Amino acid sequence: MGNQKSKGQKTKQAMPPKRKNAQASNMKASVPEEEAYNRLIIVGSSRVNGRSASLAQQLFDTCLEEYPDDAVTIASVASLDIDPCIGCSACENGDCVIDDDMASVLDLIAAADEIIVVSPVYFAGPPAQFKALLDRLQPFFFTDARHQETRPLTLHIIGEGHDPFGYDPLVTCVSSAFYCAGFVLDQILDWVGKIDASGEIIDDPDIFVLSEGDADEDEQDGLEEFIDEDFDGLHDVDEELKEF
Repeated sequence: MGNQKSKGQKTKQAMPPKRKNAQASNMKASVPEEEAYNRLIIVGSSRVNGRSASLAQQLFDTCLEEYPDDAVTIASVASLDIDPCIGCSACENGDCVIDDDMASVLDLIAAADEIIVVSPVYFAGPPAQFKALLDRLQPFFFTDARHQETRPLTLHIIGEGHDPFGYDPLVTCVSSAFYCAGFVLDQILDWVGKIDASGEIIDDPDIFVLSEGDADEDEQDGLEEFIDEDFDGLHDVDEELKEF
């Protein structure tokens, strides 16, 4: 099930999907019993039917099959209306002043017991539409969610594999924004070069386990160590490719 590289102990089974093609809608949810464990899948790609959407749909189907009593929802930025943060700080005293779909996304995040992010890597970082969502998590900063009971976050990284600069900034942006919302990045699945243009999985992911999911300063140090050391040599910059 992929090539696993651990930083700490693994606390839950990763969920590589079945090897089949599928498409994900912008918002899809199961209907579980009340008080069910609640998973939220966020798709960070601007493409409705791309690699990320296909993987997200397969993860959704796998959750339904393996955890039938749990709730699972897909939210895709490709079909959501999310404007960029304007930095007005109005959320310090209440709700965001921007009237768009982000209000619903914030409710989904607040209700989630676990978040699964599926995102492509654009120039080593997140796509613009997904970065807008990450920036709009600012209201959670003022609710002090990061100092309350924390929840696990898994990041699935998608790409063709041609960027010599890797994806360290994507990992940092996702972990920073969702930590503000009370989620700790505890697992990364690297699918770069392992899903073809049709959405079919052609190889297993490399799996990196960062923590046990309990957010504290030691684990944030563990993430920094992971970025500094575990990524060292994983995505070395090709000096020839830099000369473009």
